[in-house]
Amino acid sequence: MDQKIGIIIPARDGSSRFPHKPLAKICGVPMLERMWKLANQLDVPVIITSESKHVLESARRFGVPDVSLVLTGNCRNGTERVFEACRSRQFESVINLQGDAVLLPPWVIADLLAWMRTHAGEYATVAVPMDWEVFQRFEKEKVSGRASGTLVVCNMNHQAMYFSKNMIPSVRNKPEKSPYLRHIGIYGYRLSGLKKYMDLAPTPLEEIEGLEQLRLLEHGYPLHVVMSSMRGRTMWSIDYPEDIAVAERILQQEGEL
Repeated sequence: MDQKIGIIIPARDGSSRFPHKPLAKICGVPMLERMWKLANQLDVPVIITSESKHVLESARRFGVPDVSLVLTGNCRNGTERVFEACRSRQFESVINLQGDAVLLPPWVIADLLAWMRTHAGEYATVAVPMDWEVFQRFEKEKVSGRASGTLVVCNMNHQAMYFSKNMIPSVRNKPEKSPYLRHIGIYGYRLSGLKKYMDLAPTPLEEIEGLEQLRLLEHGYPLHVVMSSMRGRTMWSIDYPEDIAVAERILQQEGEL
């Protein structure tokens, strides 16, 4: 097992949009248990961190050892929670794996891990191309207010130029190939880069969009975008209790991960 890099799953219990989300069940299995099992398909240590003793005690009940649990304070976002958890470990690099990404295929995480092992950059995230058919379904869900996914545009070196919940880029002359990239909200950090991030002041566009990764771009730090693929699987954000039913339908149709 690679001990120099770890996966940290921030599991915030006090979400205003979805209280106690980490322990909400999807097809009878708590969301956090699904994330634990998903992350453990990769050959690196996995840590669960939360501000809630109840969440951590629940994790113990489904088999997470004490050494893999970290109690944190009331952090402002998942990145701060990951940094606080890092201080009790000896990782040189970490993957911030969102605690609600239950539909994320393990090979997407593996693609980010592979990049972290073979490149020297301090910051990386993941995107998946959307063909026109997938994009049209995504746009329809967006317009209806049922989906909250984020899009990213990159430069020629696969560095992020901007992230938005809106449809970017704006297409005036439709090309044969869709230019749309869906951002997958997992991040790879070198410990040195994570420390720098923690010292950066929040930025105007970050606060307007509500997207913490924009802080890096506004301060001029390069954020590499690793290209991956869903291989036909459906991605869906779980932001509200009603999203549970959608996730369950997807798993029933496409099978467990």
